[in-house]
Amino acid sequence: MAGGASLAIAAAYAWWTTRHPDTPIRFLIGPAAWLGVGVALAATRTPMPTGPDVARADAWQAAGMAIAIAASVDAHSAMVDYFEEVSERTMTIARRQ
Repeated sequence: MAGGASLAIAAAYAWWTTRHPDTPIRFLIGPAAWLGVGVALAATRTPMPTGPDVARADAWQAAGMAIAIAASVDAHSAMVDYFEEVSERTMTIARRQ
């Protein structure tokens, strides 16, 4: 439940950022999504720690968060490449005119 809430917050941040590109909230999209993945994977734990026990990340949680981080870095790189290509095309068109 909490993982879904964190992922929903990350989605809301992303939505807001598309409408307000200069907002500092854009820097919170990735961490909110990574936290959501980690918390969502906490449901795979058996048994859940209670009382004075310390909750630690399982291998599944760590792997899931690492995959989420790698995916966001890959998505960011793809977006940067795309916008660089669009910028180059725009400059080429502007030079022709």
